[in-house]
Amino acid sequence: MSVAEAPDSAQVAALRHEFHLDRGESEAILVAESLDHASLLMDERRGVHCARSRGMVVIRTPLIYVQAKLLGLVGSVQEKLDELRTQGFRLTDAHYAMILRDLGEL
Repeated sequence: MSVAEAPDSAQVAALRHEFHLDRGESEAILVAESLDHASLLMDERRGVHCARSRGMVVIRTPLIYVQAKLLGLVGSVQEKLDELRTQGFRLTDAHYAMILRDLGEL
């Protein structure tokens, strides 16, 4: 992690308008771009679409749990995803099942 200068407010406004993003998503994308396209942790659909359309690598929360399981840091991704979903995290049933099947949890 690193601390970076806030992007130019005009650029933030333009990105917000073009992709209908929140201020924080726009700022995160612009900061990551200024850091030679650093990977970006983001889950909001519009933000992910915008970042990927600009050639950025986007890491979504479920992937963090998958990596943690592969490294032996968590026992069950299903428990983590279920907890996220109960808190309002949007994850389609198909994507949920695919992740768990790939990990042998379903």
